[in-house]
Amino acid sequence: MNPEVDTQNYSKSSLHLPSSLRELRIAACQAKSTQVRERTLSEIIADLSKPIPLGLISLKPITKKINNEVVVLKRVPYIKVYILSAIFDYICPGWEKKDQADYMGSEVCVKTTLIIHASDGSFSRDAFGTEPVSSKAYGGPLLSASAQSFRRAASLFGLGKYFYHDGTAQATVKKIFAQSQTNEKNDNEQERDYVDNLSLSNYHD
Repeated sequence: MNPEVDTQNYSKSSLHLPSSLRELRIAACQAKSTQVRERTLSEIIADLSKPIPLGLISLKPITKKINNEVVVLKRVPYIKVYILSAIFDYICPGWEKKDQADYMGSEVCVKTTLIIHASDGSFSRDAFGTEPVSSKAYGGPLLSASAQSFRRAASLFGLGKYFYHDGTAQATVKKIFAQSQTNEKNDNEQERDYVDNLSLSNYHD
């Protein structure tokens, strides 16, 4: 069933993020089209501060070169920029994001201003992201710095704030790995069942 946005009860009920990107995009499009701004900032922050479904979280490896070998020290959770945008479209339609970039020597610095429009006013949060100009990050140093500042500004409204605490961040990583292993096990079982059924259907006396 596709997620629906009840515009009459939008301001009264708390919102829960859909567990998949497809469902989130559908819900975000429906919420964005309503442009409802009847919820207070505290209600919006309460929803943004809820745990994010594991299916919307990605993992980034933190590496270090040891004896000419790249070693993964740990993995940290993060939200991709397009998923962040969809979450804001769903939770607080009409939000705004403004970027200001400056080059300072060998680094590019991006200041992101995130604006949420609520029933009790418009509220903004500022955050910064930096990246070396020589960075080979996907999309280039400017986009990488912008993504950093966007995530940090989002966390100031509560979204993914718990990622910045190492204990809860690593607990999230463990849950993602556990879910991945469970899904892999279920896929293997379904494949075995398919093969068994196929063998039976091809069996002749």
